[in-house]
Amino acid sequence: MDSRWREALRWLCLVVAPMAMWPLAASLHPETLPAIVTVDRAEFAALLAVTTVATIAIAAGMVGLFTASLWFRRRNEAYHGWFALTALSLGLLHAHVLVAEPPLPLSPWMSLFYAVTAWCVLFAALGLADLGGGCPPRLRRAALAYGGLASAALVALGLLGLPRLQQVAAAAWIAPAALFAYAIQRLMAAIRARPSGELYMIQIAASAAAACGLHDWLMLVGLVSAADGFLLPYSVPAVLAAMTWVLLHRFVGALARSEALVAELERRVAAKRRELERADERVRDVDRRRIIAEERERVMREMHDGLGAHLVSTLALLEQPGASDSVVSEALCRALEEMRLMADSLEPVDGDLPSALGRLRAHVQPRLEAAGIGVDWRVEDVPAVPGLGPHGVLQLLRILQEAITNVLKHSGARRVRVRTGIDTAAAAPFVYVELADDGHGGEGTARRGRGLVNMRRRAEQIGAQLEIESTARGTAVRLRIPTSGPAGTS
Repeated sequence: MDSRWREALRWLCLVVAPMAMWPLAASLHPETLPAIVTVDRAEFAALLAVTTVATIAIAAGMVGLFTASLWFRRRNEAYHGWFALTALSLGLLHAHVLVAEPPLPLSPWMSLFYAVTAWCVLFAALGLADLGGGCPPRLRRAALAYGGLASAALVALGLLGLPRLQQVAAAAWIAPAALFAYAIQRLMAAIRARPSGELYMIQIAASAAAACGLHDWLMLVGLVSAADGFLLPYSVPAVLAAMTWVLLHRFVGALARSEALVAELERRVAAKRRELERADERVRDVDRRRIIAEERERVMREMHDGLGAHLVSTLALLEQPGASDSVVSEALCRALEEMRLMADSLEPVDGDLPSALGRLRAHVQPRLEAAGIGVDWRVEDVPAVPGLGPHGVLQLLRILQEAITNVLKHSGARRVRVRTGIDTAAAAPFVYVELADDGHGGEGTARRGRGLVNMRRRAEQIGAQLEIESTARGTAVRLRIPTSGPAGTS
């Protein structure tokens, strides 16, 4: 089918078909019911005049309140506000059937009816114009100003009781009707630009209301018989159904979009999580490589400074003419002890100080006992030392080994006591390791050579405090290690 014919058929469905509501609504009048209908005509007239109109008024009020609450939450969508005012004015327009005795005389009461009708048409026209792409601000202000003036004039005429109120109301409705026709034209243009089911539904309901409104206007000016009564109330269900369907359609669409958005966000979050996991794995791999490289460098440095130095000194002794075997043997033993210390420091201890001391005991206790020195081992469980890694263990073992070497060489002791404990007297808790002997001691002896200097330097490297107390009854070397900070992790 040619596109022009399809366009013509579509506008026939949108505009002409709703005109069928005019004779359909008229056929529902009790006077035009076929004779074969056995329903009591008086009861049917009451149903149409009271019950149906009252139901329409209540439904319009409920839809208006719901749409108004929606507009208060979404102020940027102005057509919700206009449709809320349209539905509320429709409910007010048809609420007259709920009033048994009007509180005003007939003429003022009808003037209010005509004024509310004008406002209803204006609100609907402004809402349709917003749906069709927006209403120019000047036209909107002019329409609202006209509604106020026309309503005031109609109410004034009703209060004064002037004749021909219906004709004046019909004349006052011309401008709102023209604005309504302009709004329908804007809506049709919007449908051509972006066809949608919502706009089609609103267009059909608006065309039906326009057909019924045209009938009522012709009745007011006397061109149509008043026997059928007003038909506009019968188009209200179509308008309310269209508004409700649009709101429901938008709500379901928004819910579907939110669910799709949640699913998309979950997919993106999962993708980002996988990406972060991969990045974290890469960072951990880099950290592992760095730690391995640093540990390798540390071991090489310790071997160079410790074992290498001992081997070099031993080699120098061997190259000296007349070097005694005992001196060379002692140098080799010290090199071997250094190698054992390095091997022991590489074992993981996880901050467990007694475990590190246990490895030292296995090496030094036989040497002390061979020299006739008894060992009193009082190592108790103490809190773990954070960061007590291989470097910290090696420095700790070297400090204690240097202290034991001093005992063997200088103290003349017969007994050595090694004990651990917790020092809570200071501001921060410490654990301590104490090595005490019962030798002759002497401050001068304790400070000879570079051994003491090296011990203090190693203590500083692991953040510990070295205390040496030497008296005539012996020497005590105490190493205080903090439990709240690193202890030589590098």
